[in-house]
Amino acid sequence: MPFKYHIVFICAPSWGHCRPSVPISFKIVKERPDILVTYPVVGKFKERMDREIERYCTGENKILRDNIRVVKISEFDGGELQSWDVVISSLPQFVQKLCVCEPATCFTGRTYPAVPKPNLVLVDFALSTLGSKLLNDKQVDTRIWCWNPASISVIIYIAAPGHLADQARGLAEKTNKSVIRAIIDVNLSSPLLNPSNISYVILQLAANTPNDKVLNLPGLPPAYVHELRGEHHIPGARERWAGLVTQVTDLWEYSFIRQSHGLLMANTPIIEEGGINFAKKWLSDKGCYALGPSMFPVDVEFQKEESSRGQEAVTFLNKVYRTHGRHSLLYISFGTSVFPNCDTPWQLIGIILDMEIPFIFAMPHDDTYENTLPPELRNRLESSELALVAKWAPQQTILNHPVTGIFFTHGGQGGITESLSYGVPMIIWPLQADQPYNAINLTLNLKVAYQLLEVRIDHGLKPLYRGYKPKGTKEAIDTEFRQVLTDAFGSDGDTKRKSAFDISKRLRKTWGERGEAMVELRRMLQENFS
Repeated sequence: MPFKYHIVFICAPSWGHCRPSVPISFKIVKERPDILVTYPVVGKFKERMDREIERYCTGENKILRDNIRVVKISEFDGGELQSWDVVISSLPQFVQKLCVCEPATCFTGRTYPAVPKPNLVLVDFALSTLGSKLLNDKQVDTRIWCWNPASISVIIYIAAPGHLADQARGLAEKTNKSVIRAIIDVNLSSPLLNPSNISYVILQLAANTPNDKVLNLPGLPPAYVHELRGEHHIPGARERWAGLVTQVTDLWEYSFIRQSHGLLMANTPIIEEGGINFAKKWLSDKGCYALGPSMFPVDVEFQKEESSRGQEAVTFLNKVYRTHGRHSLLYISFGTSVFPNCDTPWQLIGIILDMEIPFIFAMPHDDTYENTLPPELRNRLESSELALVAKWAPQQTILNHPVTGIFFTHGGQGGITESLSYGVPMIIWPLQADQPYNAINLTLNLKVAYQLLEVRIDHGLKPLYRGYKPKGTKEAIDTEFRQVLTDAFGSDGDTKRKSAFDISKRLRKTWGERGEAMVELRRMLQENFS
């Protein structure tokens, strides 16, 4: 079938932003085979995206593989910050060429034939500078939407009426200060010196004490500003955010999200009902669609990954199931991008070993494990029959196995959605971005998780709105984690598991013929591609 419509999907070069888009693209082209989706990517993301797409386009759906193409626009495969710069500098010209129906040249050497000009370009909210550029580019004559793979609460906090951007602009107008300066004043409890650019702003926001203002975000319990700031246990985190924020200046100043023609979210009202309802009212004059969650059968994942690596985990899961029974295993993963750069993770793993809880630990993808793991703990891990340390772990396989009782995670959007899809409650140590928002929602609203509080540092040791003040000492961390594990593998954990399972049943229905996500998808296609 010739393609009648064309969507360009631009994700930030981070796997947590790319991966959730794939099932949505698959659902789109399965429902409408006359739609082509193009992903422009850099470096290693070409191979990763191709593999992820092929997980979906199997069997009777194999014919849809040609509906989703991944075009490498640069060979660059360096650090994350530099990758973002390459995307932002390379994409405008690439989109311009697509808008005049030129062939797409991939750095693999392949040239994709000319297709209809894009009817829609989706731009990751974290690439708001790029989004604004495309909106103002006269050679890009098409609709530009914002793509949100994270918690909707982040966009609401930053850009919604009455929140950060409006407060900063209002303060700037009253005081004749720059918006940049006003953002600092809105967030921090003490004045700073002469900020000159947005990089300086975020560096100060990361390094200084936020104020005690109470935030009342739609769908979330009240919280102080400092509760929704990540814990910077991450190598170079402050400098990293100082650089990354140069890419999201327009999000802080709200021009992209408000000027864009629509919003596509990987969110589901089953998890974020209040925030999604608010966003739809706020953006009622433009398209606003919630197409979450992203789910896929576990057997296909296992078949499409390297069997030797996956089999190691499955063998361990089955062994623990035979010896310890249902819901007895702890799965630990902090995703692909970040890992706490401190001694606390090793302290926590030592506690797990002390308590003789079987666990799988998915190693961080950088060299943190090899460089920082204490030799004594390494010996304990290697000699333990209750521990599996894996360079790669088939996450959906693990979460779907009856032996898995708890998921210990940083609380990223993809991980929490997968965990709830399989009815697994969580222990959350939020590190950055939307993770603190997710931790509060899952702990206080949905009651399917435990949030570690004593691991907090710096500003995080201030009193929490919920009435608790962390101490942050090793002794306090030890006491809290032992109690959390005791609760999680006891009757309280059973209660949370029941709540998580109830959510999973709803999530599994949402992509059914009359499910919420399917109805929303068809509404989006009817309103925009007919």
